[in-house]
Amino acid sequence: MLEWTTDFKIEHIGEKEEFVYDVEVDNLHNFFGNGILVHNSNHLHFSEYREHLAPDMEEREFLKKIEIYMEAAFESVLKKKAAAKGMEQVIRFKREGVIPTELVLAKKKYISMLVQNEDEIYETPKMKVTGVEIARSDTPKFCREKLVETVRMIMDGCTEDELHGKITSVWNEFRNADVSEICSVGSVSDYDKYIVPFRSHTIDEWGQSSYGEEDFTRRMCAVGTPMRNRAAFVYNEFVEKNGLPYEKIRSGSKIRFIHIVDDKKFFGNDVIAWIGDCPKEIRAKMKIDYEKQFETYLNVIDRMSEVLKWRKWKPGTSMNALSSFFC
Repeated sequence: MLEWTTDFKIEHIGEKEEFVYDVEVDNLHNFFGNGILVHNSNHLHFSEYREHLAPDMEEREFLKKIEIYMEAAFESVLKKKAAAKGMEQVIRFKREGVIPTELVLAKKKYISMLVQNEDEIYETPKMKVTGVEIARSDTPKFCREKLVETVRMIMDGCTEDELHGKITSVWNEFRNADVSEICSVGSVSDYDKYIVPFRSHTIDEWGQSSYGEEDFTRRMCAVGTPMRNRAAFVYNEFVEKNGLPYEKIRSGSKIRFIHIVDDKKFFGNDVIAWIGDCPKEIRAKMKIDYEKQFETYLNVIDRMSEVLKWRKWKPGTSMNALSSFFC
């Protein structure tokens, strides 16, 4: 049974960085956790109310008036609830944000354009990104900057053709950018865990895999090795086999890595890493897989296009050229 009470305290229990998992219940999104009633915020589509109640009123003025009305309405209801229990009304409901435009990509993944956030008012709408990987730490610097530009352009109401023109421009810049600008960044964990003695791998005519005896004079990455560890292994092997005077990558190393076209120069791998500046010996031999690396930018835009029911952009395709061809 739910009871009203003021018998509680707030206690600081320290800080710890961990993943946060959002739990909710269908429809009301309320639930009890450790005896505490937990609830999420709710939202109101005010455009319909404005259309019926005050179609000629300026939008911001309407928002001010409806906010005053709703706060008074909530307060009235809560006072009655508290009075029925013989208690003082201490709950405060407050408007969180005003969002004229929002694009929802999936549950808990959305991009909002705020004109008000609590007590802050923005003359130019401020973009707020929730759960969408626009600024991941391992995303190349070039792609992070261009993603923010492109997403803002979409949220400001660009057309499909305008978006494809923007992506084409970004793609052309991307292919001409220095490797230091378009490579991904990150760190390596448990490097030695994934390095195992070499075993030959064959696939028979029925698609069944088989492995040969272990060769302890050679090394390879175990099945399921994370991409960063594979990239680090390729670099270490290249440095060692070519007798290069560069620092080896170990667990904890901060690295840069990039997708490459499968090449025997790098032992048939599709990714390579390095520490600091890319060594000239690697630059001279590697062939960057630009299309694969460009996915760090394009994947987010593709998901937005899918939600908007727009065609996905492909390298070498000009939407304007196609449109004129069929006219």
